[in-house]
Amino acid sequence: MGNEDKSTYEQKMEARLRELDAEMELLQAKADRLEADAQKQSKTLLDDLEEQRDAVAQRLQNYRESAGSAIEEIRQGLEGAVQEFADGVRRASDRFEGK
Repeated sequence: MGNEDKSTYEQKMEARLRELDAEMELLQAKADRLEADAQKQSKTLLDDLEEQRDAVAQRLQNYRESAGSAIEEIRQGLEGAVQEFADGVRRASDRFEGK
């Protein structure tokens, strides 16, 4: 993988992370409008998503700093973490739609 490929991939992952951040902001706005009990449940859910988001950001940083033979393994881990985070955001969004 050349530097251009790595840079393009980093930009793609950064853009995806920004998209997911925007979705989380919408979820937070919805959570703020819920009743007290539902707000507690949604806060726990959003806190979990924030932890996943931080893990993705750390993996992206690791990818930026990587080189050589480990880069593909790090890339796969990053893709898995992004997918897990996206799935979590989607599940949370589905839960908020029902409220």
